[in-house]
Amino acid sequence: MTLELQPIFDAWGEPDAATRAALVTPALNENFYYADPHAPHPYQGVSAFLDFLTVFAERVPVAAAKIVATSRHNTHARVTLDLTRDGAPMARVQYFIGHDINGKLTRMVGFMGTEDTA
Repeated sequence: MTLELQPIFDAWGEPDAATRAALVTPALNENFYYADPHAPHPYQGVSAFLDFLTVFAERVPVAAAKIVATSRHNTHARVTLDLTRDGAPMARVQYFIGHDINGKLTRMVGFMGTEDTA
């Protein structure tokens, strides 16, 4: 099983709602859970996550998210992303992702930055 993550992150910069849905829906478990460091609450379910992406696309219409590093362990992945806005660096973030045995994402929790502060 190959876990393809970049199409999910491509949805961040996609202006068209139908295209965003086509990018993420096949990859997500129906009970998908998403927690973003800038969101007031976590999002539960595919439609709630798509609502989050709609708001993100409206606030940052020329954003892009590119995977720069990935590590995997069993049904978990850690992904480091560079976020850009109109081609200019915006932030480096990390996501911790869980997936089921079929490769559908079950959980994605984001954190700002990647520096070790311990």
